Amino acid sequence: MDNKKIIFVGPVGAGKTSAIQAVSEIDCVNTEAKISVDEVKSHKSTTTVAIDYGRVTTDANEKAHLYGAPGQSRFDFMWDMLSEEIAHDASGVVLMLDNARECPQEDLKYYLNAFSRLIKDRQLVVGVTRSDVQANPSLDDYQQWLADLDIEASVTFVDARDRSAVFALVEPLLGPLTRAASAVGVSVGASGAQGVATV
Repeated sequence: MDNKKIIFVGPVGAGKTSAIQAVSEIDCVNTEAKISVDEVKSHKSTTTVAIDYGRVTTDANEKAHLYGAPGQSRFDFMWDMLSEEIAHDASGVVLMLDNARECPQEDLKYYLNAFSRLIKDRQLVVGVTRSDVQANPSLDDYQQWLADLDIEASVTFVDARDRSAVFALVEPLLGPLTRAASAVGVSVGASGAQGVATV
């Protein structure tokens, strides 16, 4: 049986932990701590201070290990460890962004740069949460920003709490997940996402 690794990165509150919890077939291992208003202005009351972990089995009977990086820049030492030690053989990267944050374009640039070594030779997908709270930027905006940076990736509006939506988001990295979805009673397909744009 082969194993794959998927790395979730992005700012605080973008849905990394929620996405892993939504699809993991095991109890998600996460380390979160309370944060103060002074530390970060966010709708979250906790933030990941180490690395989240979950697992899902693909239709090809491959174990896919899901790792979530802490979002705050003060934990960037964890990003280096994740990139160099855990994720050196990762299959792909999921960049989660919050559409309701002050400047999603700057978040996109920041995390693409921070994880550039990890992303360089791996497939990337971008999941954008909270589009129900803030409709703009649009998928076309994200598509254009990625094109301007000469980066190829699919972009999806996604509810990180919704299993089917998260399965649809990560399927390009892992292949079919119908068996995993059946195990938790959801269907997988394009309907799981609110919209998709490919760059």
